[in-house]
Amino acid sequence: MTGWAVIRQRAMARLLPVSMLAAIPLTALPNTALAQGIKIPNFSDPTKLISFDRPSWGNSRAGQYLAGRSAERQLDYGTAANYFEHALGQDPDYITLRNHVFFLLIAEGRLADARQHARALVRRRSNAYLPNLVLAVLDMQNGQHDAARERLAVLNNSGHIGLMRQLGQAWASSGVGDVAAAKAIMAFPSKAPGWDELLALNTALMIDVGGGDATAAYDIVKADTKPKSGRLITLLENYDARQKDPSVAPIIKSANEGMAQSFATIASALGTGKQAQSSLIYAHLGLNLSPTAPALLLLVAEALQDQERHIESAAFFDRIGNESRFHYPAQIARARNLAAAEMTDEAIAALEAVAAANPARPEASSQLGDILRREQRFADAAMAYDEALTRAANGMGKNWRLLYTRGIALERLGRWAEAEADFTEALALEKDHPLVLNYLGYSWVDRGENLEKAKDMVRLAAKLRPEDGFIADSVGWAAYRTGDFIEAIAEMERAILLEPTDPVINEHLGDVYWVVGRKIEARYQWERALGFKPEEDRLPGLEERLRCGLDSCDGRTPGAASAAKDGTRGAQ
Repeated sequence: MTGWAVIRQRAMARLLPVSMLAAIPLTALPNTALAQGIKIPNFSDPTKLISFDRPSWGNSRAGQYLAGRSAERQLDYGTAANYFEHALGQDPDYITLRNHVFFLLIAEGRLADARQHARALVRRRSNAYLPNLVLAVLDMQNGQHDAARERLAVLNNSGHIGLMRQLGQAWASSGVGDVAAAKAIMAFPSKAPGWDELLALNTALMIDVGGGDATAAYDIVKADTKPKSGRLITLLENYDARQKDPSVAPIIKSANEGMAQSFATIASALGTGKQAQSSLIYAHLGLNLSPTAPALLLLVAEALQDQERHIESAAFFDRIGNESRFHYPAQIARARNLAAAEMTDEAIAALEAVAAANPARPEASSQLGDILRREQRFADAAMAYDEALTRAANGMGKNWRLLYTRGIALERLGRWAEAEADFTEALALEKDHPLVLNYLGYSWVDRGENLEKAKDMVRLAAKLRPEDGFIADSVGWAAYRTGDFIEAIAEMERAILLEPTDPVINEHLGDVYWVVGRKIEARYQWERALGFKPEEDRLPGLEERLRCGLDSCDGRTPGAASAAKDGTRGAQ
């Protein structure tokens, strides 16, 4: 057996089976990334392989396949699809690999690239669900609504597949101006339970888009007593507004936009848990029909964010136009993803711009403060929080979280009296919030103030958040500073279990071990603390501990860890 034959045989158990094409929800789909726009090879000439900016894997089928597996493990799905296509170009009958490539491409939103694979899969099984659906979407995208209607007619009529057959055929009929046919299709009893509201809404939209009187159809939707989504309420309000003022533009203007709305509804319903990848595919199908639809852009952006694909997520958030009610939160989410991708300057610039454009809203200034605080630019962070608090006071009144985060920045600046006032006011607004209890209590302990009250505060915080290792450390530190070494060891060892790689917790545990005579263990903890990349200003103290412990060292005693250095650990 050749090397490629062995790899192909083993891959059969890893790649998605062809039978998955007939099933929904699509729980086994790979994760997704933004389409890279890389040209796909011509399968008619498999010797013409594309060169990528990465180490050469060779032109063999096995080499290209292994390169694809490597890219997929690194969550680089776009590149993985291209490598797999190279391997497939040299073995076009390898149906399991073709199936996998097809899934990767549609999860990337690259429907045009997936077309040839969809056609090949349909040739093998004429009623294959997702390949036919993808081809129908491409037909509608190209204005070939009759072709889309015929293609969807081959699907079976049960469950989710029947739902998409019904919606797709009806909207395709609407796309050729056959509103009567669309209404007849929608009137057919559905075998997809739970989607009655979706079908009723789409019936109203089809009549509306076709220029008919949709009042009765919309009244049916309004009469439904189930809670209505924000998107549905917006569509109903838009119709009512247009009846009073014909100059108001409809939200859904065409059959393609109507079908995209259907995909958005289904994607939203499937957007949690194991069905998140199905949601993403439906959102991409919708975007191919309505590329600027804010709800679809938001769905894809949030899915990419969940996958920690921060740069791609930021790009999708940025595509949500300023005419959308989602624009302001999308710009803040974009900045948050840029910061997560370590594009801090770009994130700060984005937040400054959106804050300037929306002077009455505090969220952008608050997010700016958070980013600046994480960058240890505490003076700038305090100024951003000042602005956010001013804006919040003009709207909804004082905000406990802004007081808390500004207090952190002020404490790190050494402006303790102001910080203490902010923490105290935050607790008055949000009684017994564990983060505020912890920060203020820890700070008092470290300063030697209000020790018994502080000890009670951090214990209450730990009771409210028992799995928070930083708060457990605060309880241990309070016990240490008040001489209760048994409790200190118990709490700090619990903190280590919860946050094993935090350098300060390891340092604290070392300090407690030292004072009870467990000096070998103390040095071990300090060594660990050094290995976990502590802040630079903590290094001299740790190095001194390793030389001299907590005893006199050249006439000096190593200082204990301070709240000013530790306080932001675990802060949110």
